[in-house]
Amino acid sequence: MPQKKEMPLKIMISAGEISGDRYGAQLVQELSKSNEDISFYGMGHRAMENSGVQLLANLSGQSTIGVLEPLLYLPKILKALQKMKAFLRKERPDVFIAIDFQGFNMMVCKEAKKLGIPVVYFISPQEWQWGTESGGKKVTECTDKILSIFKEEVPFYSKLGGDPVFIGHPMCDIAKSESIKDMFLKKENLDSSKDILALFPGSRAQEIKHVWPVIGQAAQELTERFPKLQMVLAVADVELIPKIKESFTPSSPLKFYEGSPYDLMKHTRLSLVTSGTVTLEHMLIGTPFIANFRFHPISYWIIKKLVGKKFFERVKFISLPNILAKRKIVPENIQDDCNVERLVSQAVNFLENEGEIVTLKSDYEEVKKSVYSVNVNKKAAEEILNLIKKGR
Repeated sequence: MPQKKEMPLKIMISAGEISGDRYGAQLVQELSKSNEDISFYGMGHRAMENSGVQLLANLSGQSTIGVLEPLLYLPKILKALQKMKAFLRKERPDVFIAIDFQGFNMMVCKEAKKLGIPVVYFISPQEWQWGTESGGKKVTECTDKILSIFKEEVPFYSKLGGDPVFIGHPMCDIAKSESIKDMFLKKENLDSSKDILALFPGSRAQEIKHVWPVIGQAAQELTERFPKLQMVLAVADVELIPKIKESFTPSSPLKFYEGSPYDLMKHTRLSLVTSGTVTLEHMLIGTPFIANFRFHPISYWIIKKLVGKKFFERVKFISLPNILAKRKIVPENIQDDCNVERLVSQAVNFLENEGEIVTLKSDYEEVKKSVYSVNVNKKAAEEILNLIKKGR
């Protein structure tokens, strides 16, 4: 008896950052395994496009954090929003999937919900961590399913009337490496007699401008102090290389690396990073790092005035391992604390005290329990397809 053919599906998916683009691509690939007759549309970057998503917009280069920074890209953001809403109204996809990128995606979620289109939020706004219950309520009101990557999200959103399900962080499926060190060093033409000092300056233009010069200068000082170190910079997007060179170029040799970031993480002695998803990736791989972040000075002043002292008392950390541990297990520096002298001092502590690394790796294993899962994208795909079936 011939097998019944699956009905064609039209799925809309939206990611605004490089990390979200990677998650989106993985999810699209998993969804495609269940049904060959799916058309994907939405917003993303190269990874999603290569996975078969017909891009309506691409805001990866306009991703920012702050108050003033988004204003620079407002016309492009509004144009992308208009395109996404117009597609929802005209094509009525079977589901809309939002991935992170809260400010933009929440507006698209509201439009989809208004049109009666099922809405799934994957990597939802972290209202449970640094938001409010009223903010969380806005998320539950415009979603049909929340695919929770942190266990703490489930009771928070459930209490507010949402439908969250813990599936784990998608990075658990991605942040892996089978690379062998000798082969890696040879392939990348790196000195096998030296340890790697890895640099992860970020994927946003503002991070390259405000954080990379501090990381770069600190790395240069460290290689001068420790001749057995070699600098390797992980490039999140090749289009950022000119901006990186323009913002700061160390006088010491610097290798630009465009391969798998997880292979680099696996073989590095220590990483200096711009805080973001990369901090979770390092924890999953088991590599020591120091997190850093700087806003534009005026943006930071406005943020402090707008949100007030209580916010900063409640939100004590910027890197995910510290947030999840609810204590500082890795060094992190924000704004004025993000300076060369402090960063060098923290790095020296790691490089000269092997016990610090042993303790950190033990802390990593404890914290992993709050996010770790297996087959995360498969679970996400199953939840999404089940939601579509209910609506048909």
